[in-house]
Order: sequence, then structure tokens, then C-alpha cells
Amino acid sequence: MNKLNNTKTENKDINTSSNNLGSIWAEEHAVIIASAVIILISYIIFSYAGAKTMGFWIMFYIIPPYFIFRHFELDKLESFVFSVFAGAGVLPTIVFFLNFVIPSLRWSTVIVFIAEALTAVYLHAKKK
Repeated sequence: MNKLNNTKTENKDINTSSNNLGSIWAEEHAVIIASAVIILISYIIFSYAGAKTMGFWIMFYIIPPYFIFRHFELDKLESFVFSVFAGAGVLPTIVFFLNFVIPSLRWSTVIVFIAEALTAVYLHAKKK
């Protein structure tokens, strides 16, 4: 009898997960769509220079914190929003204060980006 109850529970889990495939697909692609909309709006307003600037900003300031926040069991959109604010506020602050120690803005930026990327890789390796 107990085996029969476990089978019903497993079937219920399978049915529940198959009903959510549309929402999972939408969540998977929402971050890419949001990034594309940001780049498109910046292209419309500022032409090629704006699209290039926003593309590099997304690549260097949003994607690494996004992968870090994904390890804290947040939704993809929550991770995206938090990474936007972390990329806009926290990372430039770290670069600013590191610039007092290393008096080169370029090297400070590179060091912060490398540390951020290594943190994301470390968390990904630790999760597996």
C-alpha cells in the first residue's frame, strides 16, 4: 500500500512540473529579453555608441554579479535586478576605493572584474 502512495506522489510531481514548462521557459529567457530591450532602447536613443556602451556594461557589470546571485536561490529576474544595482553601485565603489591603493583606474577595474569573475566560477564549482 505504501508503494502505491509513493507512485501517486511521484506522478503528481511530474504532472505539476509539466504544467509549469511555459513559465520556466519564460523565466529562462526573460533575462536575455530584458538585456536586449535595454540595448535596443539605448540604440534608439544614443545610436551605435549607446548600444555599444550598454552592451559592454551588461557584459562586464551585470553578467558576473548575475551568476553570483544565481547561487543564492533567487529567481532569474531577481538575480538580474540585483545584479543591475550591484553593477551600478557596489562595483564602482569597490573600484573607487581600490584606486586609492593602486593609483590606476584601469588596473583597479581589471582587478575587480577578475575577482568578480573568479568568485562566480568558484561558486559554480562549489555548487557541483
